[in-house]
Amino acid sequence: MRALKAQISGLTKFVSGHNNWKLVDIHIDIASAKKDSSRPAFHQMIEECKAGLTDIVVVKSISRLGSDTVEVLDAINTLRESQVRIIFKQEELDTLTVGSSLLISTIEACTQAENETRSDNIKWGIMKRASNGGLGFCRRKCYGYDKDEKGDLVINKEQAEVVKLAEALQEIKHHNEYMLELKKKQKENVPVMENRLLAVHTSNGYNYKSTSMIMLKGDCLRNCGFEPGSKVNTVCEVDGKLLVSINK
Repeated sequence: MRALKAQISGLTKFVSGHNNWKLVDIHIDIASAKKDSSRPAFHQMIEECKAGLTDIVVVKSISRLGSDTVEVLDAINTLRESQVRIIFKQEELDTLTVGSSLLISTIEACTQAENETRSDNIKWGIMKRASNGGLGFCRRKCYGYDKDEKGDLVINKEQAEVVKLAEALQEIKHHNEYMLELKKKQKENVPVMENRLLAVHTSNGYNYKSTSMIMLKGDCLRNCGFEPGSKVNTVCEVDGKLLVSINK
């Protein structure tokens, strides 16, 4: 409310700085930025302008006329059709001196910038609540869990057994799909290298330092196109994957 009082004081001083102006009314909508807000004070201001009771409307910023570009443009067109001059204090725009194309471009830019700022603020708020454990979404009840008297999630042992069974069935499904694909490739004579469990050995490397070594040999390499003397590319990924491919 302190910020609202400061806005009203600033706009009132701006109007009083013009000797030939008279302050007719002040229109305020609380929480008017919410979607589908009724905004009674805003609509009252529009009706007064249509009735010819107001010649000039002074607004703090473009965003106060609507929640998006379409609403802002509709409000501006309605006021201009009623021969009402609009002054946007923050952007220092005046419909009496600014052309339509420049006004529209400025409105779109300001709306986009405000939406991006609002989005960043929402993301920051969600991350902050999540880090403090206050984000309700992270504590939403789901199958396999119950809520204790503090509202925290605790494991439901009976439902947990069902979850384990579902996970086991999912593993069996993936294995069956893999075996079907393997048999299909074998029928089509496509070279297939099955998964192998390899041990990492120790070998003396440069300057006699101990280094890790993996040895892979056998016909499976020849079946996949690795011939003696072939040049290969190796990529060791962060998550523990070692990719080996023929350098063609």
